[in-house]
Amino acid sequence: MLERWERRDVQRWPITENTFLEYDFAVVNPIQLDDAGWEDLPNLPIVPSRYQSQAQLFPRLIDLGQLDRHARMDLFERHVSLHSFAQVFYFCVLLKSAAPAVGVAGHLARQMQQYDTVRRMHDVVRVHDARVLQHLDWILSGEQWEALLGPIDRLAWPQECPIWTHREKTSLATTAPSHLTFSADQWRQILRLSELNQCLARLGRLIPDLEKSNSTAQKVDRLLVKALQTYGLRDRRDRALFVEQAFQFGEGIHEQQEVRRKLERACEGEASYVGLCAEMTTPLRPLAGA
Repeated sequence: MLERWERRDVQRWPITENTFLEYDFAVVNPIQLDDAGWEDLPNLPIVPSRYQSQAQLFPRLIDLGQLDRHARMDLFERHVSLHSFAQVFYFCVLLKSAAPAVGVAGHLARQMQQYDTVRRMHDVVRVHDARVLQHLDWILSGEQWEALLGPIDRLAWPQECPIWTHREKTSLATTAPSHLTFSADQWRQILRLSELNQCLARLGRLIPDLEKSNSTAQKVDRLLVKALQTYGLRDRRDRALFVEQAFQFGEGIHEQQEVRRKLERACEGEASYVGLCAEMTTPLRPLAGA
């Protein structure tokens, strides 16, 4: 059943045999698959120009248009079987585009290759990775999404089997920049994505009914910034605990005298916040009205 979000360009629906046939290209990650899992398919490397010597570390674009219906169905079965057996998605993303394969592969490679003006260094942004795309969904502006999509009319990435998020190009205009760039604040958000995803995974185990949404991810990101900038928690594990406490007991928990003192001691380098909280004899409880 199609589920529309607030924006018309973002939808969620299952990938089935029929919806899979709507797509022209698929991206696979060779690091996650045996060579035999993709080498027999019409494919091209998606490798940024600075990293040609490390092509084996980068994804491959599968040209689905070169496969007949029977071959496509066999490929879809690979996808279903792999996820059923190993909980791994065979496809990283699916793409709908009238552009030739070489043009799509080149465009994606150019979007991956980025320069961080804050750190003054080149970097790779994994625009084919669902763990990145799910957050680019709220980090990027509409114009930035148009630049990322370029010749791609629709891009889909896995969310929770069998549901995929499908993002469509909103305009036929060619006014969007040809290359995606990030602001300084967006770079900081992107550099926190690994930590953010770890926190979300942990929260999902602690709070089974946690809403999996952009607003939840944004709240976690804001709390990570608060833990570092307001309370000086420089250890990743300390920041993770800070986030968990805010979700379990309300954000006001860190204003309680005993908790605030432990935050101060951790900031001063006396001990880790995790260790200091483990010493508490009175368990934390949700605040009234939190």
